[in-house]
Amino acid sequence: RRNRRSVARGNHDSQAHLPPEMRTRNSRTTRLRHSVMNLFGGGGSGRHSAEQSAEQGGVRSSAGGSGGGIGRSRMSIAQRISLVFAGDAVVRTPEQVEEELDEKRFRKEMWAVLACVVVVVLAAIGVAVALAIGRDGKKVDNAPPASTPAPTPALLTNRASMLREALEYLSSDPAVFDDLRGSQFRALTWLADRDEAGLAVDSSRLEARYALATIYYAAGGNDWPDKLGFLSSGHECDWSESARDNETEPQIMQAGVYCDSDGEIISLSLDDNNLIGSIPEEIRALTSLRHLSVTSNSMVGSRAGLNAIDTLRSISQLTSLVSLDVSDNSFDAIIPGEMGRLSNLEVLRLNNNAFKFTIPAEFSNLSNLRELYLDGNIRLLGGTNGGMEDIVMNMQGLEILSAARAGNFKISPDLRFPTSLILLNIEKCSLDNSVLSTNIRRLSNLQALSLRETTLRGSIPTELGLLTKLEAIDFGENELSGQFPWSDLNAGTLRQLSLDHAGLFEGPLPSDMGRFTALEHLDLEQNRYGGTLPESIGDMRSLKTLDLRVNDLQGSIPSTIGKLTRLENLRLSWNALT
Repeated sequence: RRNRRSVARGNHDSQAHLPPEMRTRNSRTTRLRHSVMNLFGGGGSGRHSAEQSAEQGGVRSSAGGSGGGIGRSRMSIAQRISLVFAGDAVVRTPEQVEEELDEKRFRKEMWAVLACVVVVVLAAIGVAVALAIGRDGKKVDNAPPASTPAPTPALLTNRASMLREALEYLSSDPAVFDDLRGSQFRALTWLADRDEAGLAVDSSRLEARYALATIYYAAGGNDWPDKLGFLSSGHECDWSESARDNETEPQIMQAGVYCDSDGEIISLSLDDNNLIGSIPEEIRALTSLRHLSVTSNSMVGSRAGLNAIDTLRSISQLTSLVSLDVSDNSFDAIIPGEMGRLSNLEVLRLNNNAFKFTIPAEFSNLSNLRELYLDGNIRLLGGTNGGMEDIVMNMQGLEILSAARAGNFKISPDLRFPTSLILLNIEKCSLDNSVLSTNIRRLSNLQALSLRETTLRGSIPTELGLLTKLEAIDFGENELSGQFPWSDLNAGTLRQLSLDHAGLFEGPLPSDMGRFTALEHLDLEQNRYGGTLPESIGDMRSLKTLDLRVNDLQGSIPSTIGKLTRLENLRLSWNALT
């Protein structure tokens, strides 16, 4: 044992002449060698190796006391592994550990500073590119790119700031310009920085051009199948298809913008062009607009946060409007009373939307209205009392009233329809027979009458024959009975007669049916007409559809039916014909 200790001391002394780092390295290597040999049971005495490792590495065994070694047979695998790593842990002094930690912290701080510098440089490059595109970019077609990066308010050019001051009055809340995704901000930055027309701040065209650009962005213009030239460099009056030079018939004009000879925008038609979203209030800049149509789109309801009432209130500011068509959209709201401001309105189409509740009393201000379409709004309840009288009482020039399937309209017995009516369609409204008797003498100008599915009962008054201008009659799906007044009708003008499922009309068909030479559509399905088909039916030369199914007709089909050369649909089933 003494020899071994002297050898160990000799080995230790033999390293005295070496530099400290070399002594540390050799000491560590020796400890690792002995510990690994003990771990796997190879070479030398396990007791001596463990003892030497404990003395040199400062590791004491809990099993062997303060000075004892750990015998090979008693040393567990976990204890041997701890000796290996314990020999590693004593190599560095506390000063060395602290110095190493300082170096790591320094490296992390340097990397953080470098990352910040890179981010700042990339941001500066992005801003420079965006400004360059905004000032110098050229359009390659009439449509804007699918998405245009919007600068922040802090980066508005001087021109944009000046335009904002000139156009803010068109918005009830100037803060809309702070919304980088808003239609107002996008229209402003386009007008200021990318519009090649470069209008001056005091240009008379500025407000109208800005309003059209705002409509473009608010209604999803980037998704329009036909951009109609919107946001092109040309005059805004050319943002359209080729126009017919006819200001008296704007309903047949082209899609897009239409101007009069003075350059004032008088018509805007964006029909069936995948419009979504809403019409912004800035449309009020189009002070001369007389005709507005956005039919057959998806206005309102396709984007969260939009309100149909706001769109209609925006439109209500266009007091010069003569015709307004918002039919076949997704308007789901109460009709606002502000629409009563449109006192010059002559044509109003609200049909096939989801308008609900009552029509506002302010509609009585629409005294110039000639055509009113409310069809298909199944949640409408009529006027303030659920009826129609307060809607039409001041519309003495009304020619077309179409409210088919427009909710729970009630037709009061006291209602007096305007004598100017040419078309009356109140299909599926709640109607009393007395309404027909009361009004039939007054409607001498009526050309089309539809009372389908209005719970009519009993017989039809003979006064129906007084309506000598009637071209179309529809009494289908009611509970009528008795005889239909064939002889009282004006056979020279009647073109369509629908009595299908009308109840229990009975008796033979008139022998002189051939006198209805203008009749194109005759539908008598599911009644109680009996007897034979009259020979004169062959004289109804204009007939295209003849439907006599589910009646009590008998006998043979007359050969004269072969003279109906225009006949397209012939239905005679569920009879006793041969």
